[in-house]
Amino acid sequence: MKKRMVAAAFGAMICAAAALSGCGTSAEEPSGSAPTENVVVSTVSLPGEAEVSAISTVETTTQTRKQGDVTISYEEVTDETANPKVNQLFTRDTSLFLKYGLTEESGLSGEMQTKIVQSGEILCMVTAGMLTNSQGEKELLAYTTNVNLTGGERISTGIRENAEQAAEAIVTGKATVLETDEGIRIEVEAYLKQLGKKKVAALLKQCDFTEEETLPKCFSYFLNGEEELAVYVPVSEELGHYAIVLIAQSDLEK
Repeated sequence: MKKRMVAAAFGAMICAAAALSGCGTSAEEPSGSAPTENVVVSTVSLPGEAEVSAISTVETTTQTRKQGDVTISYEEVTDETANPKVNQLFTRDTSLFLKYGLTEESGLSGEMQTKIVQSGEILCMVTAGMLTNSQGEKELLAYTTNVNLTGGERISTGIRENAEQAAEAIVTGKATVLETDEGIRIEVEAYLKQLGKKKVAALLKQCDFTEEETLPKCFSYFLNGEEELAVYVPVSEELGHYAIVLIAQSDLEK
């Protein structure tokens, strides 16, 4: 059950982001070898959901960063309309993730990739990878950065500010658990309901990177032109470590 949940979670995260093109060269620090400009345009499907628009026409080059046996292939925004702070912010978040979420002593190996979901001026940079631990088991690691393309400032999805409303949607079943296996989905829904609104809200209040030097408990990003949020909420190890839920913005505004 654990392996199936993790695989489904990985598929949801990857499918919910725009397609990644090109690949870079491995290096201890960000680097690139004759990078080419990419224009990412895709329509993608979420597991169990209808197709959603995840289109990014921002020009990028593919770079890589390596820590231990894990390589992160990510998109550096080269679009002339982009504020330089966009890449600076993403680099900062990546450094925090490497410091607190993926240490060289973790014993993990594999590759993580960054995909870009664009909603107007907002870029949601979603980085995920199915990694292998020292016991040969699969582990999914991920983080997100939400930023304004021209302004360069960090964008809040509103999940922290509306944690109580989001928790209410999650525990009452208004939010959609993105899981293709119906049996596992039912178990996840039951787990979140049993966890209760108070505990779920506490997790959501620690969602996404801020200016503090800490690793968030969960992550979120916009989908469908900011009409929905994809949120990654920790669950039990037996259920795959966390669940991916889709929350309508209208449920956060109540």
